[in-house]
Amino acid sequence: MWGFGLSAFGGVPVETAFDTRTGDSIYGGRISQGREGLYRIGVSHLLERNNSTDVRKEEGIDLWFRPFNAVELLGSTQYNSLTSATARNAYYLTLAPFKVLSLRTEFTEISYKDYFTSTNLSVFQFQPGGPVDPNEKLKTVGEEAALVIGSVSASVDYKKYTYRIAGSADYYGARLTYAGMRHAGAGLSFHRMDGKTDALRYDESRIYGRINFKQADLTADLLAITYDAKINGVKNAYSASLAAGYNLTAKARLGADIEYAKNPYFDKDIRGMVKFVYNFDLAPATKGDDKR
Repeated sequence: MWGFGLSAFGGVPVETAFDTRTGDSIYGGRISQGREGLYRIGVSHLLERNNSTDVRKEEGIDLWFRPFNAVELLGSTQYNSLTSATARNAYYLTLAPFKVLSLRTEFTEISYKDYFTSTNLSVFQFQPGGPVDPNEKLKTVGEEAALVIGSVSASVDYKKYTYRIAGSADYYGARLTYAGMRHAGAGLSFHRMDGKTDALRYDESRIYGRINFKQADLTADLLAITYDAKINGVKNAYSASLAAGYNLTAKARLGADIEYAKNPYFDKDIRGMVKFVYNFDLAPATKGDDKR
C-alpha cells in the first residue's frame, strides 16, 4: 500500500560454533517506499548477539533511482552503531546513451575497523602482522565503458584506489564475454594493479565458463595473480573453482562446488559445499479452491 514494503528476519547465526550457543541471536529488518519503475528507498537494521553481548549492530539506507531509461542510480550507506561511525558508502551511476554502449561510474568508501567489526574469517581479523590493518581506510573512484554487439560484450575499466596507509593504486584492464547461447557462456579478462607497495603491484588474469545440459549445469572459474615481487615468499597466487548442479525435479535441485586457492597468506585454502534446494509452492489459494 502506497508503495511501502516490509521484510524481517530472525534466528541463530549460522557460523561455526567457536564458543557456545548460549545467548546467540540475530535479527533485523528493512522498510522501504517507492514507485515502480521510478525509485525505491529503504532503511534497514541488523543486530547480532554472541553470549548475550552485541557483536554487530548496523543500520543502513539504500537507494534505487531511475528517472529515465538511460539513467540509473544505485547505492547504499552502512552505519556501525557499535563504533558510532560510517562503515561503508557505495554508489553507482549507469548511463546508457546508446543501445550498444553503457557507462558506469562508481564511488565507494570503506573504514576497515568499522566494516570488519565482527567476522569469523581469519583473513579479516585484526591480528598483529595480519593482512588487514584496522586503521586502514579505502576510497575508490572508477569508470567502465561497455560495448555490446549481439552476443559479445567488450569493456574497458579504470579504478583509482586511495588507501590511507598503503597509499594509492591504479587498477585498469579489459574484459571480453560471450553469452549468445542459452546453455553456454564464457569470458576472460586481464587487469593490472599498479600501486606503491609490493602487495599492490601485480597482473591479474581470469577465465571462466558455464554450460547447461538438459537437467545439469557446470561452471568453472580460474583466477591467477602474478606479483612483481614475492609476498611472504609467494610470487604466483591463484584460485580455481568448479560448481555443478542437477535439477531433480521442477522444484528440487542438488548442487555441489569446490574451490582451491593459494596466496601469500595461505599455503592452501580448500572449500567445498553440497546443497539441496527445494522451492515450496506457498501461493495463496484463489477463490473457489476450497472444496470442503
